[in-house]
Amino acid sequence: MPEVLSFRHFEVTVIRSARRRSATIKVDQSGVSFRVPNDIDHHKIIELVEKKTSWIRKKLEYAASLAVRPELTFQDGDQIPVLGKPHSLKLLLGSEPHVEQMGDQIQVTLAAQRSFGSLHVRTLLERWLIDEAAILLAQRLDYFAPIVGVRPAGMQVKAYKARWGSCRMDGQIQFNWRLIHGPADIIDYVVVHELCHILEHNHSPAYWSQVERVMPDYKIRRKWLAENGAALTM
Repeated sequence: MPEVLSFRHFEVTVIRSARRRSATIKVDQSGVSFRVPNDIDHHKIIELVEKKTSWIRKKLEYAASLAVRPELTFQDGDQIPVLGKPHSLKLLLGSEPHVEQMGDQIQVTLAAQRSFGSLHVRTLLERWLIDEAAILLAQRLDYFAPIVGVRPAGMQVKAYKARWGSCRMDGQIQFNWRLIHGPADIIDYVVVHELCHILEHNHSPAYWSQVERVMPDYKIRRKWLAENGAALTM
């Protein structure tokens, strides 16, 4: 049975495993879990958790903010994040369905009043965002490729659930279109991350040295993505 330890601001579920060699803390909307080796001392667990208290509380606050985020209805006034900034959705009636950005507003024009349903609006909006992501990512790939010193075989924009990008052995790079929701500097980090995989198809120290060569502050951007990536969606 998992152990449950109570601290001042949260509880921690401790999960022991004979196969585990190191301790790992996970914080999400379900709470805090701490996976540890079987032989770790009870007092050592408390010590490790207390050292991470500040980090755990920040992660719990972030998880709570996701839980209360209002669900989009794809009607006037909904806030759609584009390049890290909220844009207000505006539905219009016109001759041809299309989407365009006007300042801090995203205007979705529909050809008939009956098309104002959330699914139809979402479909149009998603197609537009995918196109915008493809244009931007292609531009950033062209910019960073000579700096990294590689030539990608091609680029695709796809819908991933658990990754922001990938690089195949042949140099073909794929990106998650939802990156368009994130800040420009985070998009650049993912672009550099994948380009450097053409040089090193792993996450070895040699690989990370290549990333750091091009982007010395990559750890800050990587941390931001790990902590905020779940919010980059509609």
